[in-house]
Amino acid sequence: MKMLDHQKIILRNIYHNKTLFAKELKKSTQWLNETEIADLQQWINKELGDKYSKEARTFLESA
Repeated sequence: MKMLDHQKIILRNIYHNKTLFAKELKKSTQWLNETEIADLQQWINKELGDKYSKEARTFLESA
């Protein structure tokens, strides 16, 4: 399993907890390359909707 796929599973399971979600996003920026981070951003927008898309975009773009 690729790290990107792993992070998607984790984020899907913890998206209800904003603190844990942010912590996992931080880990993602350490483990993923720029292309994978962009893919993760698109996945968050599509799969998790508006709940975290703005926070994720702000956090991931600063990585």
